[in-house]
Amino acid sequence: MIILTISIEKDGDTYTGRSINLPGLSVTAKTFDQAQTAILDAMDKRIGELNEMHHISKPISRRLVEESIGCVFKSINWRKDDNCSNSATKDGLCLLHWKKLYGHPYGTTLKTCPLCGENDQDILRNYASPCSFKIENPDWENRFEELKVKKHSQLAKERREVRLKKTR
Repeated sequence: MIILTISIEKDGDTYTGRSINLPGLSVTAKTFDQAQTAILDAMDKRIGELNEMHHISKPISRRLVEESIGCVFKSINWRKDDNCSNSATKDGLCLLHWKKLYGHPYGTTLKTCPLCGENDQDILRNYASPCSFKIENPDWENRFEELKVKKHSQLAKERREVRLKKTR
């Protein structure tokens, strides 16, 4: 059995369908469904032509195996480009990057979201639950960094006070 793969991409107001395995086979349509039908029909025609040319008579069966969209998350750090290779689930992002960009920051010690103040543990643990502060404030990362610095300086101050009390 040979599996032929197609790719359908949106480009402005149109969809372009291509066959990954049959070079040069491409169609353009106004809707996703039209592009899918057109590329599958074009593949059937091309395979029929190849079968006639080589005197092969094998049946062709169609079925949709899987729709896979890659995560669109990209970041550039000082070492390398980090391009995610996971499958996308929400807004073109994989679950991990959706959580990072829109979800509540959550750790084992967090009882409350430091950004929006949510304290319901079920909501904080739910990956599908967006943080209202992140949605309303595109610069939420700066605010989160400020809170982390403030928390660390507060902890350092408390530790100094404890050490001073022990030495007295």
